[in-house]
Amino acid sequence: MAGEAGRRKRAAVVVLGDIGRSPRMQYHSLSLASQAGMEVDIVANGGSDPHLSLRENPSIHIHEMKPVQLSGVSKISGALALLLKTAIQFIMLIWFLCFKIPRPDVFIVQ
Repeated sequence: MAGEAGRRKRAAVVVLGDIGRSPRMQYHSLSLASQAGMEVDIVANGGSDPHLSLRENPSIHIHEMKPVQLSGVSKISGALALLLKTAIQFIMLIWFLCFKIPRPDVFIVQ
């Protein structure tokens, strides 16, 4: 494809949890950006802050998904609430990957 020859490759790093508590995925993201020269989109739950070098790298873009909070759930409906929470998180993840971030060439999922 002629238009893609000069385009930097992109990686989507998906962390199904807190990116600040996932040092391995932070290091993978830094390596993809600095050693492979890729643009990196991290899609993760918010929480603790990631390493400063990750936040200051212009090639790394952090996209935080809002945590799903289901209040007023009884123990009887706990299993149903867990299924609902999983479905909502799945839909949010698909939304980010299909519409919020540019199309990646590579996926890394934890």
